[in-house]
Amino acid sequence: MIEFIEEKIYLIIFSLFLIIFAILIGFFIKEELIVNLIRILIFASIFFSFFIDKLIENIRIKEMEEKFSSFLGDLAQSIRGGMSLPVALRNLRNNDYGILNPLIKKLSSQIDIGIPFDKALIKFADKTKSKLIKTTCIVIIESLKAGGEVASIVDAMSKSMLEVEKLRKERKMILGRTVTEEYLSLIHIWR
Repeated sequence: MIEFIEEKIYLIIFSLFLIIFAILIGFFIKEELIVNLIRILIFASIFFSFFIDKLIENIRIKEMEEKFSSFLGDLAQSIRGGMSLPVALRNLRNNDYGILNPLIKKLSSQIDIGIPFDKALIKFADKTKSKLIKTTCIVIIESLKAGGEVASIVDAMSKSMLEVEKLRKERKMILGRTVTEEYLSLIHIWR
């Protein structure tokens, strides 16, 4: 979490430096065309740095959601195999879930020291910054409070997340095809 905050601070400092540079360059270069071109390039680089930052954040969240789905499936299998929830989490923290590994280890450690599962799971979901993971965790917690079987709830949520991912990919494919068709029809009209 701290690394992400540091990256944002560096991005903001870099952007402020570029803005100050764009302002100061007008004082030293008298050719107006060159000054305006440099300012445009600087502001474009600021825009693209924020755009790339957001893109990287979205890729990170998507990877977390994919790994979380497999984590839930493994957790359900471990519980069905006879392990209690804390033991299953302790057992799974050594598996490879990519970007989720540190968060899963922290979740397991929090449960080991006595933090209630629901509070630890909500903290886990908040740190991922994923709406899908947070919603899934809330549904799991509410189902457990209502008295559902842990393994079946976790397994159902894992399958639900896989279905959501499948629907997202399908929607993206349909949207891409629609946009392409619209562009082609515009090109055809302009001819």
